Amino acid sequence: LQGRASLINEVIPAGVLGVVIGLGVTVSVDSYFWQRFPLWPEWIGFVYNTIQGKSSDWGVSPWYFYFGNAIPRLLLNPISWLLCIPLALVNRATRKTSLDILIPLLAFVAIYSVLPHKEWRFIIYIIPGLTGVAAAGASWIWTRRSKTLLYRLLSLGLVCSTLLSFAGSLGLLYI
Repeated sequence: LQGRASLINEVIPAGVLGVVIGLGVTVSVDSYFWQRFPLWPEWIGFVYNTIQGKSSDWGVSPWYFYFGNAIPRLLLNPISWLLCIPLALVNRATRKTSLDILIPLLAFVAIYSVLPHKEWRFIIYIIPGLTGVAAAGASWIWTRRSKTLLYRLLSLGLVCSTLLSFAGSLGLLYI
């Protein structure tokens, strides 16, 4: 959409090659283990959940579940989504790159929000991108930590929240 890659020369050939390789691997492996050929489980799941609309058989959540519940819990560190991501978006130096990363991720979540059945595992793929954008905001704070008292306090908050998130992760791992 931004014209940085050629649709005809790069995007479509890469997509076709990815589909051929991906289908070849998943159909052959799953068909072998399930002893049913051809078996394409991703297609079967897509048809069942979206076309037949049976995903609601497994439970229903409101449309905002991913944004209000799943994403904050997956990021675990509240400073990342309360401070660092917004800072990366308002900062002129990181805004364009952050938007380039965030817009497709949020569009992906918005599309999944239409389905009635929601689970965090459906959107886990967005976490590295959100973490990258949060890192841009955290970097902005950290590189300015010696300039003002506010940046020093924010930097201390970053360190403390990271340590608390690490402890929380260890606790969840133990559980």
